Amino acid sequence: MRFLKTFLRRLPVPLLAAYVVYALWGRRFLDAWRYHRAVRAQREHLEIDVKRYRLQVAKKRYFIRKLMADADFRKQVLREQIGYVGEDEYVIYFREEGEHVSNTEKNAKNF
Repeated sequence: MRFLKTFLRRLPVPLLAAYVVYALWGRRFLDAWRYHRAVRAQREHLEIDVKRYRLQVAKKRYFIRKLMADADFRKQVLREQIGYVGEDEYVIYFREEGEHVSNTEKNAKNF
């Protein structure tokens, strides 16, 4: 019983000291921890972006190497992306049903 009374008398001093330490340093620690978590999450997102961009660069390098080395692939790219037509070829455009025909195009038919 005597031990309990002594303990209870001395208890407020360590509690008060702990409260003061928490009041002075605890808030800073919590803020620093939150900042650390936010920075870590941002870093993870940036690492994902870097992986995605590296994959895009690898695909573009492959495309460029293939474009430089393969003549058939070059012709295919010229036709699909640039609209190149060879000297002995013709382009035929088909209209959708009900699409408007301008007067200039009607006159071109009669030509």
